[in-house]
Amino acid sequence: MGRPGRHTRTGRRRILRRPRNIAHSQPQVRAWRCLTAVVHPFENAQVAHRAQTIIAVHLVLRRGADVLLGLRSGTGWSDGRWHLPAGHVEPGESPLDALVRESREELDLVLDPPAATLAHTMHMHLPGEDPRLHLFFTVERWQGTPVNAEPHKCADLHWFGLRKLPAPMVGYAAAALAHLRGGVGYSEWAAG
Repeated sequence: MGRPGRHTRTGRRRILRRPRNIAHSQPQVRAWRCLTAVVHPFENAQVAHRAQTIIAVHLVLRRGADVLLGLRSGTGWSDGRWHLPAGHVEPGESPLDALVRESREELDLVLDPPAATLAHTMHMHLPGEDPRLHLFFTVERWQGTPVNAEPHKCADLHWFGLRKLPAPMVGYAAAALAHLRGGVGYSEWAAG
């Protein structure tokens, strides 16, 4: 018999206790009741809240040295600023599935997932908000002609040179495109 509270090979802890009807002063009694309990390493610790990360995909549609941007309008977020076609990954959807869906919804384009290349990843965590992981995919081949398929969210579509981006632009998207130009694969965004 092991010492009270000794761990066994099975990850359980044996808890040894004296029988209730025998006093500690009786030296002839060596009978112990053995109880087994599952021991969890964080049994009494408070588990911190784990943040739920929102994943967004961004389409960097390339035509030579140009990139397609849309002028946001009527959404209540960054209206009047240029931005890449983008959207959130829905439950049960992969990032590439989301990219294909958003391309169809926003631009009426058909993308072949293998034609998309992950060019930049950006982690964003602003105070009071859930963290976000932004995935920027470059695409140089697609089917169809880009059209503004969501005029209630986008006032204009326009091709811009990657080195001559318009102003005003959504800040983190402009930073990601600058990183993409410089060949930087990962960045973090903390500004508003």
